[in-house]
Amino acid sequence: NKIKCACGGSFNQHTAEKHGNSVKHQKYLEKEKEKAKLNINEEEIIAWLKTRFEETSTANENSKTKRTDKNTPIFKMLFKAADEKTYDWMLEHRLELVKKVYATPSSQQTALSTLKIVLDHVKPLSDELKQTIYKEGVALSKQYKETTTLKEDGMSYEELKKYESSEDPILAMFAHLYAADVPALRLSEWVNTSIGKNSKYNQLILSTGKYTARITKTNAPEYTFKLPDRLIKWLRKIKANGPLFGAMSSEQVSQHVVKVLGKDNGSRYWRKKYVSDVVSKMSGAERTEVAKQMGHSVQTQVEVYQKDKPTKKSNSKV
Repeated sequence: NKIKCACGGSFNQHTAEKHGNSVKHQKYLEKEKEKAKLNINEEEIIAWLKTRFEETSTANENSKTKRTDKNTPIFKMLFKAADEKTYDWMLEHRLELVKKVYATPSSQQTALSTLKIVLDHVKPLSDELKQTIYKEGVALSKQYKETTTLKEDGMSYEELKKYESSEDPILAMFAHLYAADVPALRLSEWVNTSIGKNSKYNQLILSTGKYTARITKTNAPEYTFKLPDRLIKWLRKIKANGPLFGAMSSEQVSQHVVKVLGKDNGSRYWRKKYVSDVVSKMSGAERTEVAKQMGHSVQTQVEVYQKDKPTKKSNSKV
């Protein structure tokens, strides 16, 4: 009696070996192996994501700011919500999936980025597909931008300037670093900045005014640029030395600052305001240079940080 094979062929006890070696059966086996590879193995992906995070974290091992692994928990949520745990399904239904798990466009964009990383690891995505997913992320970013503006009650640069003479050294330092003439770096990058020659932290040399970025959120290559003379003169005047914020972490500095300035006036607010009020008036070449200093692309600068200004004038009081 002949036995039907899953490949579509058939065999009996005398032809089993011959059938097993047939081109048709071998093609079937190869296809099944490929299909098995494209089943997303949750445990394997989680292990890979954790290893990936640990490897990228070593570049900033001297940082005072603890990095968090965002991709692993995001993948767990997406995997749990997926109707089918396969590469093909998750790729085809990627937007549907991220919107099912996350409510806001900004979170959806982050989740889409994580999913892209995972899918590209399981089976390399084509350049065309990568570009498509990138454009989908840009669209989500634009949706987010349309729902956010600078806070109407956010402080002005004139209001922040009053804190430059504060007797509180943390507030005075913060006010000088986020003044309109200084590139608004991330707070974690300022916290990881030390005055004087060193090989571990972001370095600021007062004699030349040159700043060397080493510890950044994006793990960008080391980059040196000059900070404004006004800031350098003030740092010399107060005889600043060592870490700008002492032994404080970025979380501690942030809590200290918003306690006085208000929760809407933290470093992220000033980073957005700098791009919206200052960078937006620069030439193309200047914008490119400032974007590099701030650790992002010009495109990110426009899509994420440059916010529409409020129609009402700020009414905050210091």
